[in-house]
Amino acid sequence: ISVIYISFREEFHLKKGIMITSKNLESLFRIIGASARLHLREKATNEDLLIGLIVFFSSFLETQPRLIGKILRKKLEKIIYPLLKKFPKVFYFFQDTLEI
Repeated sequence: ISVIYISFREEFHLKKGIMITSKNLESLFRIIGASARLHLREKATNEDLLIGLIVFFSSFLETQPRLIGKILRKKLEKIIYPLLKKFPKVFYFFQDTLEI
């Protein structure tokens, strides 16, 4: 998570987009925890992490200016797509969101 957070923070800064903050990171952790609880698990799994990343960044990128959001969405898809191969249920559910 920290690698993704740092790379996107730098990217938002370079592209003059709306910055990602520590409060946004806290929201991401809450989404991951909610996914785990929704699946009746006490601990979050990699699947919950992936769901959290997709939900959070899909929403956050909608707040960006159009061109910047489009560029950053492509970068996010490059990071997340390899992970989706391991979790076909998540891929099936979010394929329209990710526009893959």
